[in-house]
Amino acid sequence: MSYKTRFAPISSGESGTLRFVAGWFLINAVVLLLMAIYFFLAPLWVAEASDLFRSHPLQAIAGGLLLGAMGAIQLWICILLYTRKRLGAYLAGGLILLDLLPLIWGSPISRLTVFSSVIGLILIFSVRRELEPRANKAPVVV
Repeated sequence: MSYKTRFAPISSGESGTLRFVAGWFLINAVVLLLMAIYFFLAPLWVAEASDLFRSHPLQAIAGGLLLGAMGAIQLWICILLYTRKRLGAYLAGGLILLDLLPLIWGSPISRLTVFSSVIGLILIFSVRRELEPRANKAPVVV
């Protein structure tokens, strides 16, 4: 016997939107982690990357570590969203709002960045009810 909160009245599972949002963060995490791995392996094959590592080693290492950290955070957000934790939505919203941070200082950002940030916030906001604890937690027998 398993106890689940009923989010979808028919299947008692996650909605398609929640799976899509979690999957989106998973895809972003995989891409960022692959970029971080390539960033550290590129000096073995590409001469320009090798020159960068020789001329600015601290900046190059910091850039690769930053890509890896961003990928790890997005993977963590994906896991939190898939397990229906509200912390995942808060972290996702904060990560999305970081894209809009240059607007505070008056720096220009692309329309695509604004568009994707707004769409991301709408998606996070649309799954918030599935992440909040319900008042009536009736057990569902599967």
